[in-house]
Amino acid sequence: MRKLALILFVVCTINSVAQQTANKYVYTLQDAYKYANDVTNIEVVGQEVEDLKSDVVFPKLISIDLSSNLLTSFPEQIFSSPLLKNLNLGTNQLEFLPKKIDVLVNLEKLNLEKNNLASIPDEIGNLKNLQTLGLFENQLSEFPETFDKLTNLRELEIGKNALRKFPENLEHLKFIEVFNITQNEFDSIPPTIGALQNLKIFVADMNQIWYIPAEIGQLKKLEYLYLGKNKITSLPDGFGGAENLLELDLSENKITKLPSDFNRLTKLEQLKLKQNGLTIFSPDLCNLVNLKHLELQKNKITVLPLQIGKLTSLEYLMLDDNAIEILPREMMSMQKLKFLYLSGNRLKELPLFLTRMPELRQLFLDQNQISFLPVDLINMRKLQTLSLSKNKLTFVAREVGAITTLRTLILSSNAISMLPRELTSLQELKVLYLDGNQLKEFPMVVTHMANLKELRLNNNPIMRIPPEIANLQNLETFELIACGLKTLPQEMMYMKNLKILKLEGNAFTTEEQQKIKTMLPSVEISF
Repeated sequence: MRKLALILFVVCTINSVAQQTANKYVYTLQDAYKYANDVTNIEVVGQEVEDLKSDVVFPKLISIDLSSNLLTSFPEQIFSSPLLKNLNLGTNQLEFLPKKIDVLVNLEKLNLEKNNLASIPDEIGNLKNLQTLGLFENQLSEFPETFDKLTNLRELEIGKNALRKFPENLEHLKFIEVFNITQNEFDSIPPTIGALQNLKIFVADMNQIWYIPAEIGQLKKLEYLYLGKNKITSLPDGFGGAENLLELDLSENKITKLPSDFNRLTKLEQLKLKQNGLTIFSPDLCNLVNLKHLELQKNKITVLPLQIGKLTSLEYLMLDDNAIEILPREMMSMQKLKFLYLSGNRLKELPLFLTRMPELRQLFLDQNQISFLPVDLINMRKLQTLSLSKNKLTFVAREVGAITTLRTLILSSNAISMLPRELTSLQELKVLYLDGNQLKEFPMVVTHMANLKELRLNNNPIMRIPPEIANLQNLETFELIACGLKTLPQEMMYMKNLKILKLEGNAFTTEEQQKIKTMLPSVEISF
């Protein structure tokens, strides 16, 4: 067995050496010049290269990566490499692309992203073998007239430019799979988009797009569509024909209703519709049974349909900043839900069924009208974040102490006057916000939360901090703004991990301020 292993090792070593001989890789310009006649792959990245030697050529070169350097002009020596397939000049300072680029007839990948190119020569259309073209973050305002001749193009990254019009004869780019036009100035998508039958990823967010053609529904291979941050007011009938979509981003538009065939997008796993003008949670959305991630925050939704319980695959649901008053009991069927955001609504109570969602990790209920918490909180065995700021709570249910998995508890801006001793069980708690309440004394239960890292008690009439505060050896940020304090306990000098202490709006004398600074020399203190 050992003899066989030794033979295999020798054979592999010989093959590896032979492969390296056949394909010469170099990672410095010095080696590139030294082996100029034989080198096949040059990778010199981030080495402040300004140019290549004018008297050196690389006749066998297949791939060269000179990205993240200081090139201000295209290295002419590259044109003497007829076998070149991969050229990466991204993140340099190039201002133009020579017309001779079409000499590189075997080029398959060309990356020119993050340069200063204002135009691309028409000769680029002669690169018949080009499959990947990266022009992201330049200064382009139009496509070259010959762009439609790049009929083998599979991937085009041309986002973050100043483009306004799609290339003529877009339908000729029939093999394209990835098309990224993010952060340009397009105002519409042409109907010819429907001819791109191999398109899988289309990124068109952050433009000025208001018109979407019905032909987009003809893209049967489309899986990822990003149209967020545009000016879209409606989606065409036929949109649901793109039935293989997995992710769809329509956030931050002006959409008020969804098309009638939207429910055909049954393979969708992620849907973003935040910050539109939706007034209704369409029951059609409830047919998207494979949804795992749904964002509908900052709309005008008042009622959730009973059919919402059909979304049993949902793990992430954002409904913040709507006008929802009641959560339907049918939501209890969403047993896989992990993250639920309901802040900024009109909820008056926390429904009992929420405490029976076994996978729930994060629950945000800020800015509602909740005045009490149900005793069934004890069932929330995996909850890590509970946020209830700006509600109408006057006390904290002792059952919160049973949620021993809690790491973040936010109770700011309520009317809480005391904390139950059961909260001493929250030994995993790292963040506790109690600012803006009615605490007249420092809640001693907090001194037992050994792993606490951040504590806010701002705007409470506490007046005095007990010596036991020093028990919080892991505390890093302590906020006590506007509490009426005049002194701090000397024991705070033992809080070795404390980094930030906020004390604005208190009654410390100048002498006391100096005493605190001396006591905590390495802490960033603000008075």
